[in-house]
Amino acid sequence: MQQLHEARNRIAHHEPMFNRPIADLRQTALHLVGWICPVTRDWIEQRCRVPEVLSGRPT
Repeated sequence: MQQLHEARNRIAHHEPMFNRPIADLRQTALHLVGWICPVTRDWIEQRCRVPEVLSGRPT
């Protein structure tokens, strides 16, 4: 939860996220949502574009 809270604050303050473990943060978020509601977790995972965006970034 702490990692997500920190990431949220960085995003809210318009700080760069390019050096953050975005894929790991996504997995953590999905895991936590799954504890609350597995149906919502599946809904988010189906609509989340993070993997698509990450695969298109330069290496």
